[in-house]
Amino acid sequence: MSTRIRIHSQHGLQETHIRSNIKRFYLIRDEKKKREIQKSLQLAKKIDSINSIDDFLKLVKGVPQDVAFFSSSSKNYGSIERNST
Repeated sequence: MSTRIRIHSQHGLQETHIRSNIKRFYLIRDEKKKREIQKSLQLAKKIDSINSIDDFLKLVKGVPQDVAFFSSSSKNYGSIERNST
C-alpha cells in the first residue's frame, strides 16, 4: 500500500511517497519546471471551469491567432463541418 503526500511551499512542490518503510522525497528546485507546473495548473483550472460553449469561446478568444485552431468570428459559428467524399 502506498500513500502520497503533496505539500506546496515557497520552495516548490514537495511530494513524499511512503511505502512500508521506504520513503522517497522529491523537491522541484528548477524554477523553469516550477513555472511550467504552475501554468499547467492554471490552465487545468480554467478548463475545469468551462460549463458551456460560450465559456469555451470566451476562453479561446484570448488565444493569439497564430495559436488558435479556429476563429469565433467564423461564418459557421456553432456548427461542425464534415468533408464528404
